[in-house]
Amino acid sequence: MIILTSIFVIYFFLLNILGGYLYDFIFDTLNLRKKERIFEVNKTIFFPLITLFVFSSFALIMNFFLGLDYFYFFIIPTALFFFVKYRSHFVEDLKYHFRNNYIYSIIVPCILSVFFIDLNFNYDAALYNLKYQQYLLDSKIIINGTIFDGHFGLTQIGDYLSAVHTTNENYIFSYFPNLAIYTIFFNIIYAFLFSKSNYFFQVATSVLIFGALDNFGSGGGRNGYIYFENLGKTDVVFSILFFLSGIFLYNCFSKDSIHDCELFILLIFITFSIQYRFMGYIFLTLFIFFVVKKKVVVNYKILKYFVTLIILWIIRNVLLTSCFIFPVDSFCIANKSLAREFRQIIRNYNRAYEFGDDLFLWFDEWVSLSLNKSITINFLVTVATILIIRYVFFIKINRKSKLIPLFFIFYTSVLVLGSPDFRFAVGIILLFISSFYINYELKKRFIFFKNKSFKNILFCFCLIFTLRITSFTNYFSEILNIKILPLTSVEMIARDDGFVRPAEGDQCWFDMNCTLADNSIYKKDIFGYTVFEIQD
Repeated sequence: MIILTSIFVIYFFLLNILGGYLYDFIFDTLNLRKKERIFEVNKTIFFPLITLFVFSSFALIMNFFLGLDYFYFFIIPTALFFFVKYRSHFVEDLKYHFRNNYIYSIIVPCILSVFFIDLNFNYDAALYNLKYQQYLLDSKIIINGTIFDGHFGLTQIGDYLSAVHTTNENYIFSYFPNLAIYTIFFNIIYAFLFSKSNYFFQVATSVLIFGALDNFGSGGGRNGYIYFENLGKTDVVFSILFFLSGIFLYNCFSKDSIHDCELFILLIFITFSIQYRFMGYIFLTLFIFFVVKKKVVVNYKILKYFVTLIILWIIRNVLLTSCFIFPVDSFCIANKSLAREFRQIIRNYNRAYEFGDDLFLWFDEWVSLSLNKSITINFLVTVATILIIRYVFFIKINRKSKLIPLFFIFYTSVLVLGSPDFRFAVGIILLFISSFYINYELKKRFIFFKNKSFKNILFCFCLIFTLRITSFTNYFSEILNIKILPLTSVEMIARDDGFVRPAEGDQCWFDMNCTLADNSIYKKDIFGYTVFEIQD
């Protein structure tokens, strides 16, 4: 395990270094304004995110024309170009990250890498993620993919990143991008904790208190805070991106203009959120409203590149699913019945509320699930505790925006009507908790809580106990072993239309010819693009 941890630390360091080079190259090429601190934290905190975003954007564009098997034929020479171009900075960057920046570059990645000991495939990975990633690697973008497998409509940009990180059929490296985003989250929270901005300090404080309380309560104490998901799930990754999008966007609301650096980072978070889940469009809508309503000055050279990427993502969705937003049939151009049926399957699985039903009876049924019940109880107790802490230790300095309650009501309504599962609510819960503190500051007699030692203790407690104690025990017992995450083969039986299906269950794993479609389908090739259609 120590070898895997070392590889991840090196990987995260390379993301950091390459992100810095990309940042300089993009801003110098477009003649944009640069500054050392973005949203009151050191710009280097965002460099790994920049690299992941550039990688995913390149993979998205590339897949319109080629399979992602060719990804590294382009990326490796490009990366070498940047390392050669900025070679004079490399030694200096190396010293900075491992001498002055070691908490962000070494300690946080090392602690989070302990999760590798527990990592396994999520059920959804074998259901559709691995199969879709195999299509990404082997072929150009597929057309009408949801005819072949309705779950393909649930795929997101994380599948592109996972696909290009698969090495020699050891899928453990496919989790590196996810763990990097967890690392970025904790690095940003730690930087907020030492920020001179009261707004960002209060965000960090509320999140860390919430995270600390996550370890206590019914059923082990889970209260809606972030947790580690297995390979194939990206709900928490989306929640992290969504949460930080909201935090940075709210910070911009008080400004008459947005600095180029802040606009660039904000749009990375918003665009990434959209590419992971369609709920990311909420912040895009709020951003547009904010810019138009307040006539905020923004750099349109930056805007046009992100608009292009969002348009490409929409085109990708339409080609794959025939829908702008899948599986909302009102946003579909064709195959509306497939989208409608699939949406109902998802709603039934997640016990979504139906208009006309008794709301209290629905809630009784929903909360009867033990996990929902324990998280709900823990969440309510946590909220009460956080409000008591706020009353005792903090004083109000500003009024909240009237839009904040409306935002939470809207998002909660969408969840209840669509997929009322706590794994989809982590981002909005973090924003909700943060909203309790953003207009408050510590009372003067408690200012000693801003002591560096106290901050470090709170952060370390929250960081370490986001993982299970057994994870650390198992990690150290296997510290010299190498973990491999291989695929599982399952028996397939032939279908009448020439495809295959699992002999048992519904997991196809990586078999590209496996489908559980109700209709007979056929596959054809049009100019090198794989197109699925329903047989008459």
